[in-house]
Amino acid sequence: MKKILSAVLALVLCLSVMPSAFAASVRGDANLDGKVNSIDALLILRYSVGLEDDSYDGYTYDVNGDYAINSLDALRVLMIAVKNDDPLTYGKKELLKFYSDAMTTSCMETTAITYTSEYVSRLVNDYDPSDYVDFYDPFNDVAYFENGYDEEYEMTSFDYCPYPWIEEDAVKGAEIKLVDGKYRVEITLVAEGATFDDPVPYYNAVYAVNYVDCTNSGLEDYFITDSSVYYSGTKISAIITTDGYLEFIEIEIPFEIDMDLEHYEEYLYLSATETGRIMDSYTFEF
Repeated sequence: MKKILSAVLALVLCLSVMPSAFAASVRGDANLDGKVNSIDALLILRYSVGLEDDSYDGYTYDVNGDYAINSLDALRVLMIAVKNDDPLTYGKKELLKFYSDAMTTSCMETTAITYTSEYVSRLVNDYDPSDYVDFYDPFNDVAYFENGYDEEYEMTSFDYCPYPWIEEDAVKGAEIKLVDGKYRVEITLVAEGATFDDPVPYYNAVYAVNYVDCTNSGLEDYFITDSSVYYSGTKISAIITTDGYLEFIEIEIPFEIDMDLEHYEEYLYLSATETGRIMDSYTFEF
């Protein structure tokens, strides 16, 4: 955060001596005075209702980058000026709260969620690498909610949504950028491993599948005598509107499972490794 603030300060100092063509690179600084404040918000609001002014510049007025100039741009300027609330300047803790708040608001107000999932993996016999099985298990569904409840599935929208809160210690990296007028948030969880005795990694627990019975791998005739799993880093990608609603989220869970198996009825033993990923996505409607 200090580095970001220093960069902003340096930019403001440069604006006081550079020509207006350079100053135009700052979104929200409508009057090109090197500051983003309520005066800029007023200019933008006036323009949005048809009252043009001599200082108009499409880039500086289009604060959220959606190619339209309206009250949302004026509101964003006020949030920056009054609350210093610009998501593009957030540190990790603030960014996680921004993501969690968007998830909570969206799950509360959504009317429909389209859910898709893919389970893709390869199970290899450790004794013979040429002996392997590929798995691909796709799934899609749409849930419709009225007052936050789906009658068909008898579940709330929060039951259907991904878990909204992510602990700061669980995050290896987080970043945000503005793309086509919307915020794109990228979060990567820390890598984790677990054993048969402690099967669910602590930080990945809200996203990871239960791998102990290996039913996803088609090994119903075997039981596990020993196993370990490694999550190399769950990746979360979210698209959030400038008014704080989550439009789309994609969760990718790469994994590797090492297991020792024993057949239920026969004296068969197998050591195998399953490597793959789970890809879940959610699209929200309002």
